[in-house]
Amino acid sequence: VHGMPVLRGALAHIVCTTAEEAVGGTHTVFLGNVIVAGTSNAQPLAYYRGAFGSFHSDREEQAYLTVRRWVLEHRELKNQIIPLAELVESVGLPKDQVGRAVAKLTVDRLLGIDLNDQITVLPITSKLMTDCIEGRAAIECGVLTTHLDTLSDQDAAEIRTIFEQMQQLRGTPGEMRTFLNLNNTLQNRIMNLGSSYELTRALNRMGIGAVWAQTVPHDSWDQFFDSRSQQKLVDALEQRDAAAACEAVMEHARVTTRLAQELIEKNGGEV
Repeated sequence: VHGMPVLRGALAHIVCTTAEEAVGGTHTVFLGNVIVAGTSNAQPLAYYRGAFGSFHSDREEQAYLTVRRWVLEHRELKNQIIPLAELVESVGLPKDQVGRAVAKLTVDRLLGIDLNDQITVLPITSKLMTDCIEGRAAIECGVLTTHLDTLSDQDAAEIRTIFEQMQQLRGTPGEMRTFLNLNNTLQNRIMNLGSSYELTRALNRMGIGAVWAQTVPHDSWDQFFDSRSQQKLVDALEQRDAAAACEAVMEHARVTTRLAQELIEKNGGEV
């Protein structure tokens, strides 16, 4: 810009001519006249109360979830390049929102993007699935350890009801998606104990239900999901036993990890 280098991906740039210099000790302060300035649509890094973070809006989060869902539901496109314009048209969202969602999905390792802004759908591997399952379990245990004492009798009863609804679906072909949605609802109810939107968002960002949709037979899906650890979890919640609840969560994570690894390997090592 005006012969000056601009860092790629910078949120803003200002080109100035030097108007005045002021020396103060070991520093020289330059005062400039602005010639041109520009900004990008990227999100700035925020610093608040000693920690780094980011600004957030519900609209941005919904855009991210929409693009993420589309990517997970179109696994036939793995390892293929998708033009940004095609992705924008497919999800029906503004280009700037899709662009920011793509940036987040590269962090999630679901999309790749090269120096030419070519977007690639990345395969889901056993390593990625294991990291997601273990990450979700760690978040759940953290909430249970610190907030289980806030669980009301009504909340415990509602969690029990959700679990029982999940069990009633067993033996019914074609109900795997409903089962998984209820499972996600159960986990979110536990996360609500922490009263942290960021923790719940982090948990949901590590959910990769597309693996089950792609690898589990829909007519015999209930044979693949062991409910014993979740039964232990619900029992522990009712007893307000945080240690037992965490052990149930970790047991469920171990069982789910083994299942995911077996299914992904049978699918050629990636989904």
